[in-house]
Amino acid sequence: MGIPKGFPSSRSERLFHRLFAGYFVPGWTPAAPALADSAAGSPGGKSVRVSCRCEIRRVAVISATQGHIVPTSIAYHGNFFVGNLNTFPIQDGSSKILKITPSGHFKTVVTGLTTVLGVAFDCEGYLYILENTTGNPFPTPFTGKVLRVTDDGLEEIATGLFLPTAMTFGPDGDLYVSTLVLVHRLWG
Repeated sequence: MGIPKGFPSSRSERLFHRLFAGYFVPGWTPAAPALADSAAGSPGGKSVRVSCRCEIRRVAVISATQGHIVPTSIAYHGNFFVGNLNTFPIQDGSSKILKITPSGHFKTVVTGLTTVLGVAFDCEGYLYILENTTGNPFPTPFTGKVLRVTDDGLEEIATGLFLPTAMTFGPDGDLYVSTLVLVHRLWG
């Protein structure tokens, strides 16, 4: 039995995968350092670059221009896309998605979101966003959503989720969402 297709195969790729809570960047190799957002659990909302030798260099400090927005998730698609939780009590529409280049430049690409805990791209390049709670000032069961960004705006893919915590596309192309301690397959 070998390593599953699409899973980090080298020792340094697996280390990167473990260090950054499972945010695997497809195509990352030891010859091409990756960018990871270390903001979840660290002060200052920093983005760092991690080399194959585990050398860490700060690329961007999100809080320097955005304030205390609590970055929570990251996905790679040519650039890095970071979602944020924001502060409590929850204010609908106060979260966003930032696009960060490997050189540290960033701009806001999606606004009007609430409590973003996940971002992911499908095989066609569509951005999916996981909202933990909507329409309530504090985390509330059965108000989570998965949204897809289209040319026409935001499209609801799944609603009424029980406090979703993370999401990813599996090697089968299906979208998986965790809710507290359960994992749900949304389609396939």
